Amino acid sequence: MKKLFNVLQQLQQRMFGGSNDVNRINNTDLDVMDCVFFEQMEAESKELRQLCAELRNYTKVNRELCQDIFGLFFRVHPMLKAVPPRGTEVNRQQEELIVKSKEYQELRGYSVVDEYTSVSATIVFLKALLEQLEQDKDLRDLFQQQDNMDSDEDSKDQEGQGQGQGTGQQQQEQQEETEQQKQEREERQQRRQQQEEQLNKSMAEQKQKMRKLVRGALQQASNEAGETSGIISALGWGDEGSEFNRLPIEDKKYFLEQVRRTKGSMVELIGKMKQITLTARKEKIKSSQMAICGVTVGNNISKVLPSELMLLRHPAYRGYFYKKYADKQLMQYELQVRNNMGKGSIIVLVDDSGSMYNIPREMARGACFGLADIAKTDKRNFAVNIFSERGQEWKRQYPKGQMNIQETIDLIEAGFGGGTSYEGPLLWAMNLIEKESGEFKDADIVLITDGYCDIDNSFRKKLIQAKKKNNFSVIAVTLDNAPAHMRDWCDHIYTNFNQDSIIDMMQKF
Repeated sequence: MKKLFNVLQQLQQRMFGGSNDVNRINNTDLDVMDCVFFEQMEAESKELRQLCAELRNYTKVNRELCQDIFGLFFRVHPMLKAVPPRGTEVNRQQEELIVKSKEYQELRGYSVVDEYTSVSATIVFLKALLEQLEQDKDLRDLFQQQDNMDSDEDSKDQEGQGQGQGTGQQQQEQQEETEQQKQEREERQQRRQQQEEQLNKSMAEQKQKMRKLVRGALQQASNEAGETSGIISALGWGDEGSEFNRLPIEDKKYFLEQVRRTKGSMVELIGKMKQITLTARKEKIKSSQMAICGVTVGNNISKVLPSELMLLRHPAYRGYFYKKYADKQLMQYELQVRNNMGKGSIIVLVDDSGSMYNIPREMARGACFGLADIAKTDKRNFAVNIFSERGQEWKRQYPKGQMNIQETIDLIEAGFGGGTSYEGPLLWAMNLIEKESGEFKDADIVLITDGYCDIDNSFRKKLIQAKKKNNFSVIAVTLDNAPAHMRDWCDHIYTNFNQDSIIDMMQKF
């Protein structure tokens, strides 16, 4: 909310503070809101500020170029001016090459009204441009020619003779001065024409090189944007009310880099599991009735309050609507299923032994995140124990399924290897259920394993008695055939770890 307040405050100052320098020498048709957004992003991103400053070493219209590039990525309907302002011709050539490329259209699928993606894409482009400028003297000369363009305005003619004032000699001198000014204007026009012809010739010679630079940078930016979008979607960081949406640019970058250090295949599988979970939930709520239970924030257009939609009717507030949409801060109805869909809390035990590594480990972690997503959606308590050999356990509890960004990353990275021991994590789960505080008294246990383990008879009896006493279930998901010993203490065993079995398992929760 603080960030949004700052943006609105700057907008008010621009609109009512008498500033009229917006869009003066920009090629992109930016409005006040776009300029405020860029300044906010520039303040948040150290890297963007540095690159913009470095570009100043090569051209004096560096900031205008940065603003234009950001606007092309961020704006809903970006437009280039019909005629480029004098002294920005090279900027304009780059921007025309951007909007005409197929890579740009791909990138726009991610960047429109998305501040982080637009800033990231701008940074990628500026890095590529600066790298080329450092190596290529012809390109440096091109920007220098742009900066040397004679942009002085034509001087106004001096006033003619005063009506009946001054001597004849003074009137003659004034007339001579006027003629001199005319000659100077003609000389300036000729010089400008020569400068334009030379600049146009130089730009034509460098066009192919510039096109290659633009397409390469945009392709890189598009690939990174797709990867970022996949991570955000997979981990639920783009969901309504997500902590991630409220973070400054640098913090978002930090957490995304942390995730990228892990196996990309695991994050991809988590994303697939999220979609499977959604499918399971849709199947479960087909016959359920929804009711309005309050007001929340988000960007689900089908739930947005009419008062928010009214912002779109006025051009001055349209940008504000897009801003709230991008930040998932639009006021919308909160819906609730009339019947009680969920059962109770969920406790997940994840086998992380050596035999579970690579694909089995990723599949197990994906199923864990799928169940975590159910708990978060239904505001049910969630607990997880990632275990290996006796004494090797990573245990966490998440009230109402809420998991912050760092906790999400920690869950992805947690692991051991080695052997397998069920007794420790099962005992931990049983103790959670029996706690006097009662947070998990209604919980069921999900064990995800390859099944290469056993428990002794005394613990088996203890587990079966606890199940009867506290009325909880144990559901096993095995990545191999389930050993016979599991059948007398598991209520259900899924041996085929595929989409159909996972959907069926998810529907039980």
